[in-house]
Amino acid sequence: MMRKESSARASASLLLICGAMGVRSIAQAADPTATDCFAANERSIVLRQAGKLREARAQLALCQTPSCPADVRSVCERRLDAVNAAIPTMIFDVKDQAGNDVADVQATMDGLPLAERLDGSPISFDPGEHHFVFVVPKLPRVEKTFVLKQAEKNRRERIVLGSGPSEPSVAQPAALAQTPLPSAAAASTAPGAASATAARPSDSSWSSQKTWAIVTGAVGLAGIGVGTAFGLSARSQWQQAQSECHPGCSPTSPAQGEKTDADNAATLSTIAFGVGAAALVGATVLWLSAPQSSAAQSGGRQLDLVPWVGPAVSGCTLKGAF
Repeated sequence: MMRKESSARASASLLLICGAMGVRSIAQAADPTATDCFAANERSIVLRQAGKLREARAQLALCQTPSCPADVRSVCERRLDAVNAAIPTMIFDVKDQAGNDVADVQATMDGLPLAERLDGSPISFDPGEHHFVFVVPKLPRVEKTFVLKQAEKNRRERIVLGSGPSEPSVAQPAALAQTPLPSAAAASTAPGAASATAARPSDSSWSSQKTWAIVTGAVGLAGIGVGTAFGLSARSQWQQAQSECHPGCSPTSPAQGEKTDADNAATLSTIAFGVGAAALVGATVLWLSAPQSSAAQSGGRQLDLVPWVGPAVSGCTLKGAF
């Protein structure tokens, strides 16, 4: 009998020792290796750059376990502080229509479960836009969309339950359908409605082409003016040279230089006149070919720019009909 009790005690002790060793081996197997720690640190960097701060925080918590190398734990600890500072948090202040606090609310974010109860404690989120749905039994659900900014802490949002869905419901289109919309025929017969809209684009007779016609005409007038100035100068110098050389001009006479200056001025006058005349012709073509409004076509206001060149003076005439 004594031998059986001793055997039973020895077996129980052996089982306890083996069980403790098995638990210890499982715990040791669950600890991350150095490779796992380095990989968790690298994954946290990628996740943070992608804006997934909560997943990055989980990876940084993994690489701070005692089994990780000391230098890796130190780096992960610093990065975890930075991630925690960047994670936005929000506090939902849920009320019913009477203004009473409501905690038994089922909430989802972007279609995934968020919390079974909203007790006023801060909840961490990734930065960006998120769609929330709040559901309470026997009450219409409430939907909200919030944009959370990085490092935004303890943002408070008031959610009022029982006031109907915040998003458009199914009944709203039917209510809108009861109000008849104006038909196309009614819109066309409305006084001053469609006719005013259609007349607006053609009311203005001005266009960019007419603007270029004015600019080109100004260049043409400037050319005519310059040509006139050089022409008068050439005539004056030529007359002076003729008066000095009336009895006869030697090759060394000062009149020879005046004759050369007169020839140069005459050449410049001819060039300026040619450029000015061409510009005026181009301005006339641009103006006359510009699109006209319906008022101008039916006898309304109309302006015409007509250039002219005389033997001594050139210019243009602006004719209009009103």
